[in-house]
Amino acid sequence: MDSGEAGKRPFLVTLLALLYIIWGIFMVYTLYQGVMLGLNIPGLVDISGDLILGIDFYIVDIAILASINILMFLSGVGLLKLKLWGYYSAIGLAVIGALSSILFLPISILGIILNLGIIYYLTRARVRRSFTW
Repeated sequence: MDSGEAGKRPFLVTLLALLYIIWGIFMVYTLYQGVMLGLNIPGLVDISGDLILGIDFYIVDIAILASINILMFLSGVGLLKLKLWGYYSAIGLAVIGALSSILFLPISILGIILNLGIIYYLTRARVRRSFTW
């Protein structure tokens, strides 16, 4: 590896980092509105009365979405700083995104394509060499 290559910021990594940060902040705020202000959150359905092990589905959905969006924000920060943990978390989020998009075929074909594109791009040797611990 050329030591001059490490730390160079590919443009699409910067763009992806900013999108992850913005999306993470936006979705956490949206979840906050849904929980604290009682506004409807598209995609979440309150299954009143249905419990699994005493936990309401709605609460579990919100906890999972909040965790993923906080991870998305942190991944964006890691990508922006060109840290290897940001690289791995971005790939992990893209894998989760692609797998979860499969559940909603054929509507989510764009989500599958975008997440596979992110995985493909981030795994290129030139991009991978930009990240450091």
